[in-house]
Amino acid sequence: MKRYLQKMEKMDKEKWKNRLLNWGNALHLCEQKQEELNRLMALKNENEVLLKAYGKNEALQGIAQCFQREIQRIEREISEIIEDKQSIDRCVQWLPIEEREFLELRFVKGYSYDNISIKTHLSRSSCFRLQDRIFQKLEKSS
Repeated sequence: MKRYLQKMEKMDKEKWKNRLLNWGNALHLCEQKQEELNRLMALKNENEVLLKAYGKNEALQGIAQCFQREIQRIEREISEIIEDKQSIDRCVQWLPIEEREFLELRFVKGYSYDNISIKTHLSRSSCFRLQDRIFQKLEKSS
């Protein structure tokens, strides 16, 4: 039973670590998705010009439908990224400032534990313990 609980705790930590990595990269990821969306929309517009020039062409209509499905998929992904970021923002706002600072350094700025320990004047092992406490708090709040 003890091993099972330890395994579950480790899975919870990994889940939160992945969510926080995504949270820290959310704006960058949305920018990338938006660029991809802009390229697809430009291609879709070019395809529409061809459709007007060549009339009812099944191949071009099929391509237009593919573009539309792909655009909708990317828009959904952007929406999901933003929703998850907002959800984590709501959880993080209730953490003490020291813990919020740690999360920003680790998951938004991508600092290593060594750099965080220098910046926050904590030992490296204290940084790991702080992260574990934060994960526990976030798990309880969600």
